Amino acid sequence: WFGRRLRLNVAVFHNKYDDLQRSANNQSGVQTIFNAASATMEGYEIDLQALLTEQLKLEVSYGYVDAGYDQARYLELARGRPASTFKLQMVPEDTFSTALTYEHPLAALGSLSWRAAYSYRSETFADDFNFLPLKSYELVDASVTFRNASRNLSVAAYGRNLTDEVYFNFGFDNTSIGSRTMWLTPPRTYGIELTYDF
Repeated sequence: WFGRRLRLNVAVFHNKYDDLQRSANNQSGVQTIFNAASATMEGYEIDLQALLTEQLKLEVSYGYVDAGYDQARYLELARGRPASTFKLQMVPEDTFSTALTYEHPLAALGSLSWRAAYSYRSETFADDFNFLPLKSYELVDASVTFRNASRNLSVAAYGRNLTDEVYFNFGFDNTSIGSRTMWLTPPRTYGIELTYDF
């Protein structure tokens, strides 16, 4: 669109799973394999790329997923709730990201790219039983990258999780034996990265 300055991709999906086999930990830390669950996952994804100027590019993406169990007897027996009230493990309902990249030509030397990015992920559950929710989080990253004229050498200075968001990306809930383990992700991080393509 607009002389190839705008690209839009949209995907819609509906998936149904029967006779699922799930391996899950209960609150006693015992891992058990469960059979004959069924689930439905449906949603859509939107991806937009726009060349605002010759040097400035905007990227935006959004995804929505409605994922749940249709039948899961082991969950109903464990929690006393209908299967339809449980969310699938580690499947966020909403994801969003956007980035702005400005590329500044440096004549025969190459180019300098400035990039700022933001992403969001909604709440998920770390386990099938939905004992352990993992809160939603937002991340802000930035980088500046030099690339030589041959495009085979780059040097980047970056900052990740610039707002120092504290969040977890996995865990085990074993509260019946006095244990709850959660994986803490890296804090605000800075670095320099050198890449050479042979």
